Amino acid sequence: ATDDSGNRRTSRVSSPPEVDCLGDSSTFGYGATDGRTYPAALARLSGKTVRNFGVPGYTSQSAKILAEKIEDPAPVTLVMVGFNDHFPAFRSAREELWTRRLAYACFASRLCSLLFDHLAKPASTTRPELAEFKPSVSPEEYEENLVATIRTLRARGSEPILLIYPSILSDVETRAAVAAYWKHPRHLVDANIDSHPFYQAITQRVGREQGV
Repeated sequence: ATDDSGNRRTSRVSSPPEVDCLGDSSTFGYGATDGRTYPAALARLSGKTVRNFGVPGYTSQSAKILAEKIEDPAPVTLVMVGFNDHFPAFRSAREELWTRRLAYACFASRLCSLLFDHLAKPASTTRPELAEFKPSVSPEEYEENLVATIRTLRARGSEPILLIYPSILSDVETRAAVAAYWKHPRHLVDANIDSHPFYQAITQRVGREQGV
């Protein structure tokens, strides 16, 4: 469920906020009940007021924009993005941005459960056969977006904390299951999974260099 601002509910609702969580479906808790999202668990264990700004499909570009748009940011902001950044790009960057903006509008209007899957899917049910892997957000753009997000949050009085996605299971059976579920060519799935450690390393390096 979402609150009156279109954000995923946490177990504690009061003001002012003490912690904000920016991210994608892992932050939103896609497929989980309200009380089992990580922001809800954080609120429960810490006793803090935590806001969940996660939106399925969001990338570092989305986080950068959201960091600029949040009203009254909390003193601390947790940022966890990266998985969707190295996901294969089947749309142009402009198309992807507008899709995610529509998806966020869907959440804000409480129509997520009915419209998000439709908005997030390509117009065609047949995935294009790409000759080579192209991530939705390049490593260079990913790094730039993380740095911009950190600097924006600090300028607005919120201290960022970067969270790093855990490693992805990469055995043959998992890769085959992912390819079948997403209807992606196997070589794109392999490239996507193999690029995950590289994006993890970028997150770690940016954290060190920015003092996060």
